[in-house]
Amino acid sequence: MKKRRLRSINEIVNSIKIEDPKTAVTRYMIVTLINNNEVFYKKIGNKILIDYDEVLKKLGLIYE
Repeated sequence: MKKRRLRSINEIVNSIKIEDPKTAVTRYMIVTLINNNEVFYKKIGNKILIDYDEVLKKLGLIYE
């Protein structure tokens, strides 16, 4: 069974920017995916944790 790699919105954006400093991915794009229920996320208190791999797939940054 594969474990989900849950990350905060800022952690996801920062990780993507480390790999590709000129990326067009923004915090707003991740929030839009959450609001449209396009990726798995879990809200714990005020913190939102999102499945990092699902975000990458949805944005077309990795392929299966």
